[in-house]
Amino acid sequence: MRKKRILFMSDRIGYFTRELLRGIIDVSKEREWWDVWTSPAVSERQQLEKLVARGGISGVIARGVAADTLVYLRQLGVPVVELRGPAGFVSEEQIGPHADDYAVGQIAASEFQRLGVLSAGYVHWEGVLWSKQRGDAFTESINWGGCEWLRLEPEESTGWTAIEKIADWLESKTKPIGVLGCCDQVGLAVLQACVLINARVPEEVAVIGVDNDVLACDFASPALSSIDLNPIDIGRAAAIHLARRLDLTRVPREEEVRPPYLVARGSSHRVDRYLQIYQSALYWMDQNALRGASVSEVATACGYSRRGLERAFGKHAGTSPGHVLRDIKTQAIIKLLQTQNLPLEKIAAQSGFPDASSLGQFIKRQTGKSPGELRQLDH
Repeated sequence: MRKKRILFMSDRIGYFTRELLRGIIDVSKEREWWDVWTSPAVSERQQLEKLVARGGISGVIARGVAADTLVYLRQLGVPVVELRGPAGFVSEEQIGPHADDYAVGQIAASEFQRLGVLSAGYVHWEGVLWSKQRGDAFTESINWGGCEWLRLEPEESTGWTAIEKIADWLESKTKPIGVLGCCDQVGLAVLQACVLINARVPEEVAVIGVDNDVLACDFASPALSSIDLNPIDIGRAAAIHLARRLDLTRVPREEEVRPPYLVARGSSHRVDRYLQIYQSALYWMDQNALRGASVSEVATACGYSRRGLERAFGKHAGTSPGHVLRDIKTQAIIKLLQTQNLPLEKIAAQSGFPDASSLGQFIKRQTGKSPGELRQLDH
């Protein structure tokens, strides 16, 4: 049978979108349901018809695509899972998993209140739905005072223009102030604006971004605190959602999307070095859960010594990095067992084991149950 082909369309290609796509591709590798094509947000109807017909497109996962484009795709008979609907566009048939923007606002407000800042501010991208939703939730959640918004129009939302505008806005604000940027790109611009006005971070201006683009956040000065949205989970959930609509799976439940969480770094907290090591290593372990990496490999990948890694985990996890590695791998394998109907030999290969017997021994040792028993627990 010919493998199906699906299309991923997005109005933006940034960190969040790439991680969404990673989740979608992860599912396609595990299940072998389809090939994935990517495309910018096409709006021309003639182009859409050609793309669907000549490309043999069976379904679409879309982010930030215009409402009339989504409607037209449906008229062409193409199932669509919409990850981020345009403002004012609601269709239960098409809405799929998405980031919890209300939780983003709550997390940032709660953290700034805990830090004891005197005022709060939000830097917003005008005309972007998710930015507005995060800002509204942030403002509603602040119960110690108001929240002032800086609204950046599309033509001034990036680059030097944005930095200067943020600097002018910040200079007159009561300090210490907590500033939430609608995304990491904005959070980084706030840090650069603080340099222009000689504002001390985090003492005078505490900054939190959204997305947790680890490379960009870790190498900022100071490192940018950020709220992680778990975009890989969202991409995986979208893929399962579309697969059900294409009758490729009968799994009734949604793929789990873990809630957003704050990764604290130097832009909002006086973070001790071992906490930064712990957070960085934990993120790497989670992203590489099935690799079967050693503690030394984790240390090398994160740029730390093995001794430093062990001290960080002893302080912040109360256990060894090896123990955490095994726990994370075990949970990832259990998830594969309970959400997929793949044979054990294939799951063993994905998990770095030479055969199904070795996988079974590892799972039995870790959980006290066989792979078959764990599969039964989910039914």
